[in-house]
Amino acid sequence: MGRKERTKLLRTSALNLRILSPDTLHDESGVHLALEQLSALLELAPVKVRAEAVLTQAIGKAGALPYLISVATEQDLNTLAQTALSLFPITQETWSETCTGWRILTSLLESAMFLPVETLDEHQRTLREMHQHVETTPSALLALASAQADLDLPLYDPPASAPADLDSGFSWNVKQTQRERKQAARRRPVADPSLDTDGLSGVSALSVLGYALPTSQHQAEEFVGRILTSCQAILKRLLLFFRRPVLQEAIRSMYIPITSDPQDAIELEESLADLMLDDDSLTDIDTESDTLVDDHSSTTDSEYLDGNRSSSHFYDEGFGPWRLVLSQRARGDLRESERGDAHMYSIWVKKMRELSHGHFSDDNQKRFIDRGFITPVFEAKMTRDTRLIYQIDLEPDPPSSLIRQVIYIYSFSNHRQVDKRLWNAIGHKMLLERRKGKGSSKWDHLSCKGRVYGKRCSYRALGMGYGETVIPPGEWRIDDEEGVAPVKSPISPQTAKRPKHLTIDLAAAQAQLDQSSPRKSGVARTPGATPAKSAPLLRAYTFA
Repeated sequence: MGRKERTKLLRTSALNLRILSPDTLHDESGVHLALEQLSALLELAPVKVRAEAVLTQAIGKAGALPYLISVATEQDLNTLAQTALSLFPITQETWSETCTGWRILTSLLESAMFLPVETLDEHQRTLREMHQHVETTPSALLALASAQADLDLPLYDPPASAPADLDSGFSWNVKQTQRERKQAARRRPVADPSLDTDGLSGVSALSVLGYALPTSQHQAEEFVGRILTSCQAILKRLLLFFRRPVLQEAIRSMYIPITSDPQDAIELEESLADLMLDDDSLTDIDTESDTLVDDHSSTTDSEYLDGNRSSSHFYDEGFGPWRLVLSQRARGDLRESERGDAHMYSIWVKKMRELSHGHFSDDNQKRFIDRGFITPVFEAKMTRDTRLIYQIDLEPDPPSSLIRQVIYIYSFSNHRQVDKRLWNAIGHKMLLERRKGKGSSKWDHLSCKGRVYGKRCSYRALGMGYGETVIPPGEWRIDDEEGVAPVKSPISPQTAKRPKHLTIDLAAAQAQLDQSSPRKSGVARTPGATPAKSAPLLRAYTFA
C-alpha cells in the first residue's frame, strides 16, 4: 500500500464510528451497535492500519480512548493494544513527541491522573511515579541525542606547538585555520541547554531516571532502549488499568454527556440560557466521591479520613456551620501539603475555617471566572501567589429533611497551576448537574432545579454591618420544589459591635473644674462666691 493510500485510509476509516460519537451511547442498545460497528471495521484488511486510524481519532476526543478501552470486546481490545504497542517507538530515530504511540501514552496517563475516583495512597504514588518518568523522558532523550552527536565527531589532533623555551617560560603556538578552531570548540564540554517542563536539564533528567552521560555510542543506544522500553511497559499497565470494572462508571461519566434524550437536551439548553442571564446563580456539584468538612467533631485537622466515620467527611472542631466539600484534586493537594509543608498547610486550613464560618469578605469571595460557564467561580486569597478556588452548592440532609448550602472547593492553586485541567474539572462538575433522576444518591433527595436551584445557591443573608460578618448557610425543606426563601430566616449575622459615641458633658465638666483647687496665680476664692466666667477650657469631642 502506497503512502498516499495509507494516509487516505487513516483519515476515512474511523470518521463515522458510533463509538467516537458520545451522543449515540446513552443506552445499552447504542453501545451494542457501536461495538458491533467497531468489530466489523477491525476485521477488514489491513487490520493494523484501521486500528491505528481508530486510535488516532480517539486521541483527538477528550475521554474517548479510556472509554474505548473499557468497553471494547476482548478480541477488539487485543487488536487495539497490539497496534498501540507496535506503534510505540523504541529507538532514538523513531521517537518524537508527536508520534502516535507516544501520544497514546501521554493521553492515557493524563486521563488516569485526573480520573474522578477514590484511589489508595499507594496507587496515587504509583501514578505520580509513572507521570514523572514519562515527563522526564523527553529531556533525557535529548541529552542522549546530544551526547551521541558529540561521540560521532571525528577525532582531531591539533598541531603540536613549538618546543617551549625553557629560559623564556612561554611557547609559540602554530596559527590555526577557522575550521580547526571550530572543531576545537566543539570538543569543549558544554551544559546541555534542553529543558523539560519542570526545568530539569538533560543531565539532571538522566540522573532522575538513574542514568549518567554515556561514554560510547553503544552505551547511549542501550540507555535509549531501556528508557523507551520502560515507557512502553507503562503503556501496557495503563491499558490494563482502564479495563478495571470499578472504573467503568467514572470513565463513562467523563466521556458521555449526561442528557439521554432529545427532550432533555432541549430542556437543558433552555435552563442553561436562563442561568446565563443570572450572574449570581451557581451550578450544582455532585458530591458522591467528595469530602465534606463538618464542625461536629473533636478530632484534629489531619484526621479528615477517619475509617470509623464516613469516608467522605472532613471533621474538625474549629469549623463553622458551612460544610466544605473538597474535590479529589483539592483533597490530594491538602494531603501533599500536610506531609511536605506544615506552614502552608496551616494557612490553607485557616482559610477553610474562615469560609466555614461564612466570612465572605472581598478577599474571600472574589470572582475567579464567570464568562463561558453557567455560574461564577470564586477565589479566596491565602498568600501572595496561592488561591482557594470554590463555588457555592446545595447538599441534601435526609435525616433532617432539609437542603443546605455548602462550599465546594476545586483546588488550592497558584497562578502557574491554573491550567486547562482545572477548567476541565469545573466543566465536568457542571455537566454532572444533569444527573438528577439517573440514580444519583444526591439527586434522589434534591428536588429543586433550574432557576430555583441557582437562586438558592446564590442566596446570601443580608444585613452586613460594621466589622466582620458571619453569614450562616441557607436551609430549605426537601419537599419544597419552588421556594427560594429559606425555610426560616437564618440567624442574624453576628457582627462586631460598633463602639458607642462617647460625648463629654460640657456643663458637668466645667462645674467640676470650678470646684477644683485655685490656680497657682495665688488668687483666693471665697466660699460660696460665684466664680468669674472664663473662656471654655473644653470642647466637645466625639470618638467614633
